[in-house]
Amino acid sequence: MRAVLSDDVAFWPTRRQVRAIHTGEFSAGDLLQLYAARIERLNPAVNAIVTLDLDRASRDAAVIDERLARGEPVGPLAGAPMTIKDAIAVGGMRSTGGAVELQDHVPADDAPAVASLRSAGAVIVGKTNVPRWCNAETETHNELFGTTNNPWNPGRSVGGSSGGSAAAVAAGMSSCDLGTDIGGSVRIPSHYCGTYALKPSFGVVPQLGYLSHVGAGRVGADMNVFGPITRSADDLALLLDVLVGPAPEDAHAWRVALPAPRRSRLGDYRIGTWFDEPDLPVAAAYRAVLERAAEALRAAGAQVDASHPNVGFREQLDL
Repeated sequence: MRAVLSDDVAFWPTRRQVRAIHTGEFSAGDLLQLYAARIERLNPAVNAIVTLDLDRASRDAAVIDERLARGEPVGPLAGAPMTIKDAIAVGGMRSTGGAVELQDHVPADDAPAVASLRSAGAVIVGKTNVPRWCNAETETHNELFGTTNNPWNPGRSVGGSSGGSAAAVAAGMSSCDLGTDIGGSVRIPSHYCGTYALKPSFGVVPQLGYLSHVGAGRVGADMNVFGPITRSADDLALLLDVLVGPAPEDAHAWRVALPAPRRSRLGDYRIGTWFDEPDLPVAAAYRAVLERAAEALRAAGAQVDASHPNVGFREQLDL
């Protein structure tokens, strides 16, 4: 008999959910059922998840539970129901890049990064909305699936291009998500929705399977990287540990060995702020929040510096 989980569990960090599955507090199937119910209830208004495969997710969750019952080892994400940005190929699941040209596209294989998540025990539930071809918009809408709405206020934007990703995680419809980023595509939506995001260094996570045009995905894309969206900073580290590595065809030739942090205290860091930009006026209430954050960093010993390169935001966009 399946346990009936409270909605609070849907907002637990991924690491805590996985630990609860390992200790038998609830099963992977129980957690999937919780997210399935929340998707059914909340997604029509938010429109974050555009493709859903609960049948396969249920089978994958059952395998996790069976392996745990036999005492077999399972991965660090075992039983975590997660979503994947619709710009990333998922084998056997519609993957469109938000474009009508790929509205019936079902890849045969997972992108290497998705395969790594599956190997770690993640349960892939569905795909999250993007702007068409993940174009340079800070908004998430397309002709196929319409607009994704901010779960905190449906009248507000989720940002882009990983807007569906951040909205799904923020709304407790997904434990975590894999997005993509060139100029802010995991970071901007996370800022808009209140989630955590990381743009890894280029080359750290294999990026084959990125759907930026018809026929894309077979070679890596310039500048683009795959990066996680989560509800905690600790979960970013958890997913990065799973995702880091060479593409399969490079595995015999090289490996990724990330260095240890060079600093361990806020007082060792120099942190930049940029609050005064004519092309990006900041509302007074929000400016006050930013300034309080800067002051807290200063009080913790960090060197907070308001200077920045002498290139305005408008010039950067033009370049």
